[in-house]
Amino acid sequence: ERRVLRIDPGMAFGTGHHPSTALVVELLEKARVFGARVLDVGTGSGILTLAACALGAREVLAVDVDPLAVRVARENVEAAGVSACVRVVQGDLLTPAREVVETGGALFDLVLANILLEPILRLLPQAPDVLAPEGMLILSGVLQSERDSLEAALAASGFAVRAVREREGWVGILATRTPALRPLP
Repeated sequence: ERRVLRIDPGMAFGTGHHPSTALVVELLEKARVFGARVLDVGTGSGILTLAACALGAREVLAVDVDPLAVRVARENVEAAGVSACVRVVQGDLLTPAREVVETGGALFDLVLANILLEPILRLLPQAPDVLAPEGMLILSGVLQSERDSLEAALAASGFAVRAVREREGWVGILATRTPALRPLP
């Protein structure tokens, strides 16, 4: 069953019509979102946060470096009536999530990042610090020509690619932690 998400992107990135956004939503529908703690890195207008809420996420931390995007995302979260389970904060990549975990918060079950390759490559080595052992990453904003670089970086950071979708020159990837690379207790 599909739901319609209505947002006002304002001046923030994210109308919901970009192929990379559609790829993330498609992969979200395949992920275990119900009851999950979700981190949306580079939330923009908040469209992926709203999609995660619609799929039953228990809690979403939406992060953007741009104060305008944070304001727009907050307005869209409020308008969608999901403020109770969403926190929108200004911050860089995984910094706010690391702060949550370091102060006793639970690890995230799912990390969404529909941003460019370069910031994804910067966040990947730190992703295991905020992701639950069975956690998943859904990544897009990456061109098909950059897919090999992304897959190599995922492997180097202890992730295995589980699903790949391509659309109009863009790629979306769902990856999970590689059990063999998990530290022993």
